[in-house]
Amino acid sequence: LHGAARTINSRGMALQRQGDLEQAAAAYAQSQDLFRQLNDLRSQSLATLNLGTVAQQRLQYDQALQNCRQGLALCRDLGHGLDLSRVQLNLGNLMIQLGDLEEAAHLLGQAEANAAEHGAQEIVAHARLFSAEVALLKDEAKSAREMAEASAELFEELGLSSGQLEADLLAAQACLAQQLWSDAERFGQRVKRSRGERTRELAAKEQLVAGRLMALRPDGDVQRGRLRLQEALLSAQQSGCANLEWQTHRALAETAADRTEREYHQGRASVALDQLRCPVPEPFREAFDRVYLSTSEQAGAASEPDEVEGDREREQVLLGLLRINRELTREHQPDRVLELIVDRAIELTGAERGFVILAGDGERALSVELARNIDQETLRRK
Repeated sequence: LHGAARTINSRGMALQRQGDLEQAAAAYAQSQDLFRQLNDLRSQSLATLNLGTVAQQRLQYDQALQNCRQGLALCRDLGHGLDLSRVQLNLGNLMIQLGDLEEAAHLLGQAEANAAEHGAQEIVAHARLFSAEVALLKDEAKSAREMAEASAELFEELGLSSGQLEADLLAAQACLAQQLWSDAERFGQRVKRSRGERTRELAAKEQLVAGRLMALRPDGDVQRGRLRLQEALLSAQQSGCANLEWQTHRALAETAADRTEREYHQGRASVALDQLRCPVPEPFREAFDRVYLSTSEQAGAASEPDEVEGDREREQVLLGLLRINRELTREHQPDRVLELIVDRAIELTGAERGFVILAGDGERALSVELARNIDQETLRRK
């Protein structure tokens, strides 16, 4: 039974690498249950941690928090410092996504210390990488660069080229934030020479950094830079990473050629940010808004005063359409779907009433299927 549980857990890891997150979660849950039956608490804690990483990738933050906290409790009960550092690392990364940067920094510091004590240098390197991300989000670009460089050096020593690639990209972002164009170019060249495996997400990050550098530096080529940013956007959309979509639309708005284009990308950035914010648990909403909404406001600070109100109205329409789409995908009853369509259309357009006409067979090719009013009441024929 032990062998079967380990095989199932390994299959979950392979599925996760392939991007089949639903099947990976099912495999991890099955292995977790088997380890529980065998009373193998250590293996159970690792399967629980794996479940948490998948839930985090699927933006199921409540589930991810529950899994990470369960893993944390199991590791503390067992007194296994190395496994504890793994859980602290994952929970710290989750806190970055939720916007709780202070807790993230605390957990990542603990993870690095525990890992260093047990000689787990790969965990140390990842803890430094995530700590650099925290510093960059806190507008501490100098510290972010130092931590990213330390992480890249350690990944290089370990022969982990993909980790080094990520760290170099983060160092380049920190240089861009400080307008250190030559240093950003140097890190960019290191990224280009890297033999690290490039997932779609990493490819998008690389194109994003290269595009911003080309478009923003004083002697740069704005047009070529924007083409790279469009490539980054396509890679981000293909990878399904809303965070990268948000960052790329912000960069395209930052380098837009005219007001119309800037407004479009600002609106799309708001939609991507709403996708990230919706699954955030209520206790973390304030922290998330403080970090990510303020970052978006800074990016849009160059807008002219008379554009602001129009931008907000357009963003509200886009956010409204996104919410409608999300509600419709969750509802499976045909009658309720029609009610939602009419109610949200009335709400979005400010109408008093609305109705749906469906095509049918026979003599009555068209028929009014449903009519509703502003109070979300169904109107009956008299």
